[in-house]
Formats: sequence, structure tokens, C-alpha cells
Amino acid sequence: IEKGDKIQMNNAIKKVFTNSILFSLGVIASKAIGFIMLPIYTHFLTSEEYGVATTVVAFIGTFSVVFTLSLRSAIMRFYNEYKCESERQKFIGSIIGCVIINSALMGATLLIFKDLLINVFFNGIDFYPMVLMGVIALFFDSIYSIYQSTIQAKQDGKKYMRNSVAYLLVVATLNSFFIIVLKMDASAMVLGTLCANIAFSLYGAYNLLNDKIMKVNFNKNYIVKALKYSLPILPHDLSNTIGTYLSKIILNTNISYASSGLFTVSSQISSIMNLVQASINLAFRPWFNEEIQKGEGGRKNIKRFSIITFSLYSAASIIISFFSQELLYFLVPQEYHEAWKITPILLFSLVISFIYYIHVLTIMYNVKASRFVSICSISGCVTNILLAYVLVPYIAAWGAAMANLGSQMVLVTITVMFSRKVEKVDFGLSIMIRQAIFIVVIMFIGLFPSYKFDIYGINWANITFKLSVILLSIVIVFWKEKKYVFNVLKEIKLKNMKRGK
Repeated sequence: IEKGDKIQMNNAIKKVFTNSILFSLGVIASKAIGFIMLPIYTHFLTSEEYGVATTVVAFIGTFSVVFTLSLRSAIMRFYNEYKCESERQKFIGSIIGCVIINSALMGATLLIFKDLLINVFFNGIDFYPMVLMGVIALFFDSIYSIYQSTIQAKQDGKKYMRNSVAYLLVVATLNSFFIIVLKMDASAMVLGTLCANIAFSLYGAYNLLNDKIMKVNFNKNYIVKALKYSLPILPHDLSNTIGTYLSKIILNTNISYASSGLFTVSSQISSIMNLVQASINLAFRPWFNEEIQKGEGGRKNIKRFSIITFSLYSAASIIISFFSQELLYFLVPQEYHEAWKITPILLFSLVISFIYYIHVLTIMYNVKASRFVSICSISGCVTNILLAYVLVPYIAAWGAAMANLGSQMVLVTITVMFSRKVEKVDFGLSIMIRQAIFIVVIMFIGLFPSYKFDIYGINWANITFKLSVILLSIVIVFWKEKKYVFNVLKEIKLKNMKRGK
């Protein structure tokens, strides 16, 4: 590699890693509420109440994309195309206006057809006040999500992080107050989300105006251009979340809300990696759009970063799956301890989904091809729903987890095939597949005693065994990649010697 190319590559990787760290902190702060608050939720709410609350909260997160019409994607795609500041302000203002109008219409529609809404998604839950609060929270969530997408498009990781941390503190404080002090039931979590969404949507609108990021505007041309891009992506965005959400609904209907609560606890543990994945994707997408335009040099940067990230991500997934059992022992009451058994399946699903996240970027980058991205996501969503419908009645939460894994495999297969037809970018897929097989083998070996002997709580012999497996896997990887490792160490040593001189 030429010296100039190496400097350019290092600067590019440094940029995306810096934003990844900042976005990671922001995403963790805004979406890890369930994990951070898990001990409080599970100690003060029964598994039934927790299942009810998470069903309504998940409804807000799932259908927010419908309220925003996936215009978040349009902001990411076109924000930097408007070089004139005035045009950019009008563009953002038009998007905000469109989202507000659509959210109001969608909210009114849900209120009119509330009986149908209850029968489909909230069987056994009263519309007043739980579901009503969820619908109102959806309206304000759409506005705040557009604001955060604008900050993301600007690649302002610091502000994104500050907003997300503040959101976390408000939701955590409100939920704790409602649950512990006022001793509210499942409605506490929904009310806390509603209050936070109202406050931060108003804060976001104020900042967009005060920082002169938008002008109050409703330009038809901007909206039509944005909707032509975002509407074909809407089924794709919705499919990414609705499959898992409908698995919860099937659990609620066929088993119980308590079983749904158990599945949610497993999801919260695996969400540690989901948050990291999402945050890397937030920073990776705008950086990818820049690098793909640089030709061969940019493509090499993309491949190198993809492989490194996948390797680190896989290693972290193994560690979390190994010790989720001990983590739940300290975090939740005994009735939730069974949830650890499902966690490794969900974690491996996330490892597989990483391959999807990077390959779909080539499709999203191509404006014409982006219209067909829904083919990929809908196929995964349909697979998830069908497998959940078949498996959940027989193996409950295990069925939901297996349905999720199966859907990710189908999604990745179709996305990779379509991605290569649109834009041939080498992400290092063959290396990732080999690593995924290695992960399965290591997980099977490390967790075999825990499943075989039904081990619960702290068992030092089992912990020692799992640590030994991790150490062995590190030795195997090091031996296989020893030449690369030694070259890196050699470069570091030479740099230190030059600095010493």
C-alpha cells in the first residue's frame, strides 16, 4: 500500500471508529433502558406484568417507522447532497412537516379502529390507559427520531450521544419513580416512555430551529423526492422489527404474557451486542457512502474494517453467551433464570445479521436498487412469522428464538445475492462464514455442561471450564493468524523505536 493510501485508510478507519464509539454510547444510552433497568422491572413487576409492558413498549419501537414513513433513510441519503444551507434547511423542515401530518393521521386511525388494534396486537390488555398511551407516545417518538436522524446525517456523534444519555436518564428516572415510589403496575413503563418522548420531541424541534438546521417549510418537491426514496424502503424497515414483535404476539396468544416476559429477558441480555451492532451501523453507513465513491482504495478500507469489526463482534458474542447464565443470576429473580438458555441462540442470530447489515448498504446506496430492498427484508420477516407460528405453540420462547435465527439466515442469503448484483463490494464474506462456523463449535463446547447438567447459579467448576474454552479459542485464532499478529507487533515496535530516536 502506498504511504499516502495508508494514511488515508488510517484516517478513514479512525473517523468511523470515533463515530462508532460516540454513536455506541448514544445508542446504548437510548435503547439499553430495558437492560439497565432489568433488575428493577423484574423485582417489582411480575413476569406477566413485565410481558404486558414490554409488548406495548415494543409496539412503539416497531411501528415508529410507519409513522415516519421511513423518511429517516431519506435524510441519511440526501442530507449531504444539498450543498446550499438554505436548501438543506427547507429539506429538513419539509420532512418534519410531512412526519407530523402523517403521524397525526396514523394516530387518529388507530384510535378509530381501537377494537381491531386490541384484537390483533393486545389481546387481554385494556385500551385505556395502556394502549392509548402507546399510540400517543408513537406520535412524539416519530418527531424525535427524525431529529436524531438529522444529527446522525451530520455525523455529529457528540450531540447524538448527549441527547441519548439525557433520554436514558429521564426514562430511567421516571420509570423508577412510577414503579418504586408510586407502586404502579405495567403502565409505569409505558407512561415513562410517553413522558420522555413528549419532552424530547419538543426539545428536538426547538434545537432544529435554534441551530438553524431547518426552516418551517412544506415544499412539495422535497417531500416527493424523499418519499420516492423512503416509501419503497418502508416495508424493509418495518420487516426488520415486526417479525420479532409478532413472535411476541404469538407467544402472548398461544402461551402467556409471562412467557413473553421470559423471552424479553433473554432479548435484553443479547441486546448488549445488538446495541453495539446498531451503533456501528449508524457510524458505518455515512462512512460507507463516502468510501464507496473513492474507488479501489475505499473498497479496501471497507473490507478491512468489516472483517476486523466482525471478528471483534464475534468474540464479544461468545463471551456474553458463556456468562449470560451468571449475569442473570445476579440481575433477576429466580423465575427469570431460565432465560439464559435462549440467549446464545439470539446472540448467534445477531452475529449472522451483521453480514446482512453490511451487505444491505450497497443496496441502500443505489437509489434505484433501494426500491427493491424490501424483497430481502420481507422474505426474512415472513420466515420469522411462519417459523414462530409453527414452533412457538410447541416449544414456547425457544420457538421464538429459533424462528429469529432461521429468518436471519434467509435474510442474509437473499441480501448477499441481491447485493452482489447491484454493486460488487468484497466485505470478506468467506472469512466471516468460517468465523461463524467456528463460533458455533466454540459455543457448543463451552455451553455443553450447562445444558447437559442443567446448571444454575454460580458454579466455579463450570466457570473455569468456560474460561478454559475461551483461552483455547484465543490460542487457536492466534496460531492461525500468527503471521499477521507478528507483523502488527513488528510495526508497533518499529514505530516505538523511531519515537525513541
